[in-house]
Amino acid sequence: DQPVPERLRQVARGAEESVAFFEAAMPFMHEIYALATRPGPVRTAMQGYYRRYKAALADLLAEGMARGELRPHDPAVMAVAFIVQFEGLLLLWVVSPEDFDLHAHWQPMAEFFIQSLLSEGTQAARCAVFGFLASAIW
Repeated sequence: DQPVPERLRQVARGAEESVAFFEAAMPFMHEIYALATRPGPVRTAMQGYYRRYKAALADLLAEGMARGELRPHDPAVMAVAFIVQFEGLLLLWVVSPEDFDLHAHWQPMAEFFIQSLLSEGTQAARCAVFGFLASAIW
């Protein structure tokens, strides 16, 4: 069973990889966002998707907190923070791709978020491993 921080990194990579579909359909994405702001089937479908996404992330974050890998927080709030980072960047990229490069910005943003959640024990373990590796190399 992989540590939760690594599984969060996999979620981040998967989110970015899913964007390949959107790149081919960029003009269509403008319409999707427009339709999602009004009552109807697109909005309903997107709301369901985001509810499931939020619940799955909250469960993963709660697991990491229970295992002591992540600092204690409200997992639902942290799930929203993760989703908002990605979806906000995605929206800005759709609207202004020359100013917001999803592929260049998402992974560093996700890693910053994950690092901010690491428990002190997880951070200390990472430092110890890095220190060991550094001393072995130099």
